[in-house]
Amino acid sequence: MQAGDEILKVAGGPEQLTVADIDALLHLPNKSRALLERALHVPALSEGWQGSFRELLAKADRNTPAAPAWTGFQPLRVAEIRRESATITSFLLVPTDDAASTPVAVPGQYLTVRVRADGDGEQLTRSYSLSDIADERGYRISVKREGAGSCYLHERVSVGDLLNVAAPRGGFVLREGTRPVVLISAGVGATPVLAMLHALAREHSTRPVWWLHAARNHDEHAFRAEVDALLATLPDSHRLVAYSKPTNVDAPAGDHDLSGRLDLTALEEARVPGRVGCAVAGLHDAAEACDVPVGFGCRDGTCHNCESGLLAGEVTYHPEPLEPPPDGRVLVCSSQPSSELTLDL
Repeated sequence: MQAGDEILKVAGGPEQLTVADIDALLHLPNKSRALLERALHVPALSEGWQGSFRELLAKADRNTPAAPAWTGFQPLRVAEIRRESATITSFLLVPTDDAASTPVAVPGQYLTVRVRADGDGEQLTRSYSLSDIADERGYRISVKREGAGSCYLHERVSVGDLLNVAAPRGGFVLREGTRPVVLISAGVGATPVLAMLHALAREHSTRPVWWLHAARNHDEHAFRAEVDALLATLPDSHRLVAYSKPTNVDAPAGDHDLSGRLDLTALEEARVPGRVGCAVAGLHDAAEACDVPVGFGCRDGTCHNCESGLLAGEVTYHPEPLEPPPDGRVLVCSSQPSSELTLDL
């Protein structure tokens, strides 16, 4: 028998856990909820250990997104349209029934919208991250004018129109805790982390918060004043905004902190914390920050418009795609690098 293989009996049945299982639950990530529940029924564990497992189980429950608020698609009314930059516009969506419950979503989740871009033609289904907290005001999505679905929203949707919308979904959400938070984005990729920033500001969080954002210039820098106002409410906030192609009028404006790429050197010079809870929107936003054009539609691995060649390296998906790409291909919109990558874009 190796160290850690000692058996701990679970009360009320033949089930058992090893000391190694207990150690993993306490110290390793991706904890199994089933094992946490079983650990609570091990009589040999002290009350202190039982308390630790109860806390871990409660934390797991808090960090698990609730089931979708409704099934399928339902109509939401466009209550407000606001231009955020030269390419991005926000749409505030509210329930059509005044007696409906207050909209609910976890910061970082997205809405899925279905439209007919050419009248009676094929339906387009697109997903857009919520860019604010969902509350009594409704759901806010912020959309870059790019692709048929997004162009339809920019060009043909007016206040008062109805859109068919699926309930908020997604596991890329803000986690509770006390560790520093680094919110990294580029361009329209700011939307999910902006919702997280709203949540941190609303709860008057004392966590160190870093806002790291890349844009081409002032005209394409969305949410400038909104972000600065939110950061001003947090006692330990930091901002690093990089313009990759600043114009002559950008320098005195004070809207950015760096001219150039938001690369590792810039982060090191800004002394951004190394081991922190980061929220990164994915490969698509990294490509956009480097001015590399990448197609996309759904942003959740459904439409495969962003499928590109994967020459070397590995990625993980969040969310998992509806259908995985073939070997040697990658869905840029919903993948995150797990090693150094070489892509054929």
